[in-house]
Amino acid sequence: MSIRAGVREHKIGRDKFHHKWDNSLPPVVEIEPGDVVHFDTEEVTAGQLQKGDPASRLGALDFNRLYPLGGPVFVRGAEPGDALEVEILELKPGSWGWTALLPGLGLLASDFPDPYVRYFELGDRTSAELRHDVHIPIAPFCGTMGVATDEKGPIDVLPPTKGAGNIDTRHLTAGSKLYLPVFVSGALFSAGDCHAAQGDGEVCVTGIECPMTFSLRFGVVKGGSPRPWSGRRPADQPDRGPAELGRVLLFAFECVQLAAAQGLRLGVSPHPARAALQPGPPPPASGEGNPAG
Repeated sequence: MSIRAGVREHKIGRDKFHHKWDNSLPPVVEIEPGDVVHFDTEEVTAGQLQKGDPASRLGALDFNRLYPLGGPVFVRGAEPGDALEVEILELKPGSWGWTALLPGLGLLASDFPDPYVRYFELGDRTSAELRHDVHIPIAPFCGTMGVATDEKGPIDVLPPTKGAGNIDTRHLTAGSKLYLPVFVSGALFSAGDCHAAQGDGEVCVTGIECPMTFSLRFGVVKGGSPRPWSGRRPADQPDRGPAELGRVLLFAFECVQLAAAQGLRLGVSPHPARAALQPGPPPPASGEGNPAG
């Protein structure tokens, strides 16, 4: 990690966090553009799940205590209409991590209805052992990075807001930059929900969740606000064609994920009613099987 001489550095420890987006929260640190902030955050359950806990512990999680986000960070000079530049300098996973199947959640919730948790040794390792012959490369990132919006809080971290947040973008590793729209004075940035590794999304709603220390450098681009993050459909907007197509693709995705889970043979069995689920045959090539020509 390279920090220029003369740059001010700040620290946010595990005792400085919040669980919801809320623009009325007082900032835990005020910084100048160009300053670096070092964060130390707990894993997503805020310590409710400890290494070695049985899977039954998942059913007792208090969801209001999920997402302990470090912050807010007040960046002087950031005003509505600006862009907040977040440069990711370094991310270091803690000594352990976990991933789980939480009953009722995830893409294959009906196939895997029982709780399951898997723990991983992390630290300085470059991969996490899923099986003796299957190792997952460590590629740490913050699952949640965002700013407070101009809407009255508190607002849940999941789903993401127009200020980003729980975007779970695995490409935001060290060396990346994230640009966020600013909605309130100072931006009020927060981050956490860190992952040692994750695919493109969370099929079971968890990556390899872990405590993490990470360092970010902040800048302000005056008048450079990107468009607000989207993803929430307004209540008065009907669910039309694209969503129907999405359901077809979703079924195909379920088939792929189920086949992958069965192939890995990790000791977690799908519900019998879906254990034999297989995708149908591919559609015929153009002109085949079409009586109308």
